[in-house]
Amino acid sequence: MSTDTDRERSIEVRVTRRPNWRKILFELHGWIGLNLGLILFVVCLSGTFATLSDEIDMLIDPARRVDTRPSDITEYDWTAMMSNLETSFPDGAVQTIYAPGASSRPTDRGMTAALAFVAVPSGETRKVSVNPYTGEVLGHTGFFNVERFFRTFHRRLFDGARGILIVTLTSFFLLASAITGFTFYGGWLRQLLTLKLFGTRRRRWSDLHKVAGIWGLPFTLIIAITGIYYFVEVSYQRLGAYQQLVSAPMAQVDVSSLAAFGPQPSLLTPNRYVELAQESFPELDIKTLRISQSPSQVVYVDGRGGDPFTRDRADKIHLHPLTGEIIDVQRSSDLGIVPYMTEAVDPIHFGYFGGLATQILWFVLGLLLSFSILSGMYVWLVRSITARKQQQGLLRGAPISAAITITYLTLAGFSTTNGIRAYSSPVNKPITIGSVKVGPWSARLDCSVPCRPEEGARVSARFLGSGLPNYERVELVTAEGSVSRMTGPAWRPRTELEFTPGEESIVRVTGRDGQIHQSVFTMTIPDVNIEKPATWPDTPQGVWWVLIGFGLLMLGSIVVWLGMIIRVSRERN
Repeated sequence: MSTDTDRERSIEVRVTRRPNWRKILFELHGWIGLNLGLILFVVCLSGTFATLSDEIDMLIDPARRVDTRPSDITEYDWTAMMSNLETSFPDGAVQTIYAPGASSRPTDRGMTAALAFVAVPSGETRKVSVNPYTGEVLGHTGFFNVERFFRTFHRRLFDGARGILIVTLTSFFLLASAITGFTFYGGWLRQLLTLKLFGTRRRRWSDLHKVAGIWGLPFTLIIAITGIYYFVEVSYQRLGAYQQLVSAPMAQVDVSSLAAFGPQPSLLTPNRYVELAQESFPELDIKTLRISQSPSQVVYVDGRGGDPFTRDRADKIHLHPLTGEIIDVQRSSDLGIVPYMTEAVDPIHFGYFGGLATQILWFVLGLLLSFSILSGMYVWLVRSITARKQQQGLLRGAPISAAITITYLTLAGFSTTNGIRAYSSPVNKPITIGSVKVGPWSARLDCSVPCRPEEGARVSARFLGSGLPNYERVELVTAEGSVSRMTGPAWRPRTELEFTPGEESIVRVTGRDGQIHQSVFTMTIPDVNIEKPATWPDTPQGVWWVLIGFGLLMLGSIVVWLGMIIRVSRERN
């Protein structure tokens, strides 16, 4: 009888016993580290290098630095920069000029070159370094560099939308790991300065992990929360609701007024646009000038309006390209809470809100976070060897998760290689297949190489003469009657179509006044020697050494992690 009573009491105790939340948090913290630690490490370490990636580019590319600065010049000469860029790239289009210290290149130490993006006929966008005071072109490379690699790898692992989803999802696990670790370990204030370097290896690594985690906790929370906001952005984009996260669209050019400016009006000088923008927004430190590629497109100016926690685009101005009239102005101080958060997430996540000082701080804290992840993985692996069998339930999936992670990272490695190759510079310029005079305009018809009209060729119309072509639309009509509308910059619209060489085709241009002009011409395909495209991007040699070093670091981490998993599995068996 007493035995039955004792058994009932035992059951009652087990039922009424409260769950051990500290133990649950402890095991959850370890589960995240063991099963997701490797992918967290890769994402965090790549983000760490992304904070100083532009500075690395400046160190390895001499053209990114200005050797001499005229003592009598203190202002940037935007017109001189534009003039020299157009001289160096006569068939190119200057898309954007970034002054030293722009948010995409946050460091400005006084001797930094401006950076221009120039679209060339081959379809490539060149990055051109320019002396911001004299306009001298210092050098140019392809679009790929250290900054582009780390920003793309950290954002999506060169794996498209799937990579973005995986990277942003890791933010939730990083936040959970930080919270569970902080909640479990009591007396965190006392442990800030407690570091025991004696004792067992496991004890030393455990103390290092705790100290690194506690010191880096505020930074980890910042990175995790901003990373979660990126996930929200991606989700809204996929739902087609991204506009809810940003400010209301700014006013654009009134296209109904463009007919009064004639068929090929001239633009103002870049310096004049900057002057007018400065007058409308005196406190704005202008960092970006984007020249119109069409009369219907505004001249875009942005910069820093006094708030270091927002991107440059939070303070921006739209100007009329033909008159310089201020169409609209946006100030970061006028943004709502949600649009402000959207504009602030990048400077906070990458640490450039305070210039080079906060970038270096973010880099150090990023290394600390990456070390904390690695050390935590090691501590939990060692613990799993000596843990009792009933305590190893959460650890059994580690080999499987490691295999999945390694498989995915291997595939990401292949996609990274292909992604880098995609930045290789085309070597074949478009070939001319005809010339036309259409009403008040003259244009040259080009076909991108390889030009295979039977399979569908990319044809562009290069409008000649000074000024910006001012028309409503351009169309190509083939001999078979197929009509293809050309889109893109007004000076070089393009389309893709099939046609038969040697047959007559029509270029049809509709002016702003509604009048239709057309010209008949014969598309002829000249014989050209097609050069083999480059395998790798045109970039400074130092970029490859940086990428090789990072790749070896990632590979070494995977090998070490795999070795630890194998060792634990063997010892447990």
